[in-house]
Amino acid sequence: MEQNRETEKVILSVQKATLLMDPFFKLGVTGTILLITYFARMRKEGILNKGEFKNFQQFVRATDGNFTIENLPAPEGFKMEQLQKLGIRGTVMPDLNPDDGFIQLAIYGDDKEKFQAWFTRYLMSRMQGGKHQKQDLINLTGGNTSIISVPFEKNKRLIQSDFDKLGINYAVLPDLRVGDGEIQIMVANADMPKVEHWYQLYQEQQLSRGKDVKDLSPVSMEQYAKTAEMTEEQYVDTASLELKKKMEKYEGRKPGEIEQSVRKREQRIHLATDEGYQRLHSDPSYVEITINRETLVEKSTYAGTLASEKYGLFASRIPGTWGKGEKTLVLPSDQVFKLDDGKTYLAFLKKDERPLILGANGKPIPRNSREKGMELYRKHYAPADRKVRHLEPLEKAERRVKKQTGKAMEDRFPANPVKTR
Repeated sequence: MEQNRETEKVILSVQKATLLMDPFFKLGVTGTILLITYFARMRKEGILNKGEFKNFQQFVRATDGNFTIENLPAPEGFKMEQLQKLGIRGTVMPDLNPDDGFIQLAIYGDDKEKFQAWFTRYLMSRMQGGKHQKQDLINLTGGNTSIISVPFEKNKRLIQSDFDKLGINYAVLPDLRVGDGEIQIMVANADMPKVEHWYQLYQEQQLSRGKDVKDLSPVSMEQYAKTAEMTEEQYVDTASLELKKKMEKYEGRKPGEIEQSVRKREQRIHLATDEGYQRLHSDPSYVEITINRETLVEKSTYAGTLASEKYGLFASRIPGTWGKGEKTLVLPSDQVFKLDDGKTYLAFLKKDERPLILGANGKPIPRNSREKGMELYRKHYAPADRKVRHLEPLEKAERRVKKQTGKAMEDRFPANPVKTR
């Protein structure tokens, strides 16, 4: 019983947080709900203060969930202002392990290129040890170096010992993804034949022990920097043993129970006879649209791939948009209602807000470039005329609903139903 109450409290915290978010927040529900859930637990335990929790919520809303988490080897006192001066928008994530020498940043997707340019320079300045420091190696080789990734994360000293004995000029790069078994090393190109021969001997040794080791291949600086990107799960896994121990009491139930509970409460699309329909239908701040399943959902590039039913979303192609100009409207499921056995949907747009719209590439269109709900309605959903053929399915639906519920539809559906195109 006590455990159920604890679960309910966390669910409520998550739901309150998600109410502040755009629908895109729910697009990444598998990861983002995980973060909100984890932060809600930390907040409840007094580990995370209210300001940190609120900052993350505001950042998700401001970016429409378009961000990546970056693992940064940072000196003490790092401030986000250093990046903001370069026009890079982001936020410092709560540090789940203050003693590991890393911090995590959430970087706005639109600023990713600027961040990568800064990050590459930053990593070069943070090279650690080896036979040469980074600048010595670059000066010695005239910049003729390569980066290799080798499965020696747990045996860094062994590889350093071998390279020193073989006279290989190298410098060790910061390990940006601790736990993947790999470390990255910059090597002078002139010494690459020695490295390749050394690695071949290592492969043969491991093969004799029944272990298959992948071939050696250089990686670009861009590929190396990309190893700093973390999933939400990887970020949570950076938590210290002490923090993990405090969170253990929340894990005494089926994994993912809280996340699944949140989804179940949000994902169901109700019938148009549901009281939620009447509430939105009577709200003057919303405009109502009609969506045909066959033409706007089944013939949509992204409606299916969004796994919308799983994530509490409803996606459909915007009428009149095709091919390179196709746009996809994404709404929370609780703003969509089924009609005519699911062949038609009635949905609601907030008149003065800009709903989430995906472009032809499947990525969110920037907020300021999206139309507001009423503009979207007038341009794409408002009927150009009232054709008789459009009234037939609604008359049929009226008879069905009246038979099923004993209630007429005149007060339940819009007086002037809109047309799909």
